[in-house]
Amino acid sequence: MMKTHAIENVLVPTDFSELSAKAMRMGGILCARHGARLTLLHVVQANRFLTPNATGTPRLVPQWVNMATRNLKKQAHILRDRYRIEVEPIVQCGDTGTEINRCIEARNIDNVIIGLDESTDDSNDKADLVKWISTHSPAPVHILAKQRAEYSNQVLLVKEKIRAHKDQLIDNERS
Repeated sequence: MMKTHAIENVLVPTDFSELSAKAMRMGGILCARHGARLTLLHVVQANRFLTPNATGTPRLVPQWVNMATRNLKKQAHILRDRYRIEVEPIVQCGDTGTEINRCIEARNIDNVIIGLDESTDDSNDKADLVKWISTHSPAPVHILAKQRAEYSNQVLLVKEKIRAHKDQLIDNERS
C-alpha cells in the first residue's frame, strides 16, 4: 500500500506572472480540499546591480518590497475569500532559492507549487532555479510549466520531416 501524508502547509512562490497566478489558484484549491494553510512568498532579489556600493542598501529594494507586499496581500485576500482558507503573504529580500528553502523549513511546508513559464527570455534562469529548489527542498515540488512556443513549433517541424522521410522511403520501396 502506498503511504500518503497529510497536506497541511502549502507554499506557492510567486513572481506575479500569469503562471504564478495559476499556481496560487491551484494552491487555493488544494488547501480548500485538505483544510490546509497556504503561504504565498515573493522574493525581491537584492543583487550587485541594485546596490550602489558593496556595503550599501539597494535604493530600489524598499520600494519593490512595498509594492510586492501590497500586491501579495491583495492576492492573499482574494484567495482567502474565494476558497475560505488561511493565507499568509510573505515578502523577503535575498536569494530566491535560499529564501524559498528557508520558508519551507521555517513554516513546516509539506507541498510546494511553482509556476514556470518557459516562454520568456529569462526562462533558462527560472528553470535552473526551479531545478535547484526541487533538488534541495525537503517537500515535494509540483511544477506548472508553460513551454516555449518556438520549441513546440520545432518539434512539429521535426515530426513533419520524419513523416515526409518515411513517406519517401515507402515510395522508394514501391518503385
